[in-house]
Amino acid sequence: MECESTLSVESGQAEAAARALLAKALELTGAPPRVKIHPSYRLCAATALNQELRVSLHSAISSLGVAGFLLPDPRYSLSIVPVSQQEFAAFERAAAGCIWDELATELGEQRLERLFATGVLTGDLGLGAWSGPVVPVLMRAKRDGSATLPVPTDPLSGRAVFHGARLPIRNQTVLAARLYLFNHAGVSARGALDAAARETDRVLSSDAAPGYDELPQSRSNPGWRFFRNRRIAGEQGSGSYKVYISPSVADLPRAVSELLELLPAVPAHTWKIGRGHFGITRCDKVCLYFHEKHEMQSAARLLAGRLQGISAQGVPFTACATQDGLVSCGADAPRGGSGLGEEQGLSWRAWVAEKLARGMYLSRTPERYPLSAAQSALWSVRLCGVEPSTWEVLDRDFWRH
Repeated sequence: MECESTLSVESGQAEAAARALLAKALELTGAPPRVKIHPSYRLCAATALNQELRVSLHSAISSLGVAGFLLPDPRYSLSIVPVSQQEFAAFERAAAGCIWDELATELGEQRLERLFATGVLTGDLGLGAWSGPVVPVLMRAKRDGSATLPVPTDPLSGRAVFHGARLPIRNQTVLAARLYLFNHAGVSARGALDAAARETDRVLSSDAAPGYDELPQSRSNPGWRFFRNRRIAGEQGSGSYKVYISPSVADLPRAVSELLELLPAVPAHTWKIGRGHFGITRCDKVCLYFHEKHEMQSAARLLAGRLQGISAQGVPFTACATQDGLVSCGADAPRGGSGLGEEQGLSWRAWVAEKLARGMYLSRTPERYPLSAAQSALWSVRLCGVEPSTWEVLDRDFWRH
């Protein structure tokens, strides 16, 4: 298969690139890199915000107790980064320029690495002033005397990343959208689409989902049909774990029929299905939401067994519960949590796509950048708290920069 051969080739390239990366790391001098805030951001105290920003960021200032923010250049689609009281002095020094060890001590190495991965900081290693994941990756390689580069183990995600890395797109938002929509099914066979849509609607007619009420069509999300559990509240306090079901368009009615029979045994607080032709051709056409991780994992196992024999379309950047990608898992950002702007309530795949696109963009900007666009993208995701070989969360704080 094309995706498998592509992944095999890229895996071999990653091994060679890791050796080259280690050699590059060993060229570094003994002096730690000098770190500065990236030119696309500026540090601003909360008290110095203009009226418009003070209003929009009021909840973050009051609930998180932030002392200021790293404000992105409005020309770029970047997230505002909150800065705590403890961190503000460190960022003031970074604005003027300071060394890696100072910031690692004050911010913590994990936080420092994520700020590089998302392009907030830039570092001069004596080989060039770089942002993105390359600085922490080189620092790790020099410290450990070894280097590895992540490669997705599922062919679909690997194909998506390496396809995106080859696209000549300079706009991060457009690139993230292309990554997000990867593996959207074609719409050439309109008759087949009409038949699948009619049959799916028939399966969902009357009280086909016992224990669930269909919600009115959402103005903000008109492309989905939502069903809420009558017994389980749907408010999300600590994030929402989700199971994706991704059958082919032709097998969607059968998959939905099997799902409806299994729903009483699955404690989803909400589930949704794509509406219309666009909805049923997208890869993540059916999603179930859970409050707890163990509920998601149990449901994924039940669904994987029940849906055997149904052809899969597959959802990139999700943790596969079946080898073909028919059932997979993710975790949306918490609503009302510590995130700001796009981070708050962001969907799992949108979050991953944004981080991948940012890593690709940062690798293309400077000369002599020692990571390829694909490698930079995958390392950006890993440093932000998700293991891209399996798309599983590495720690609980992965939604924070």
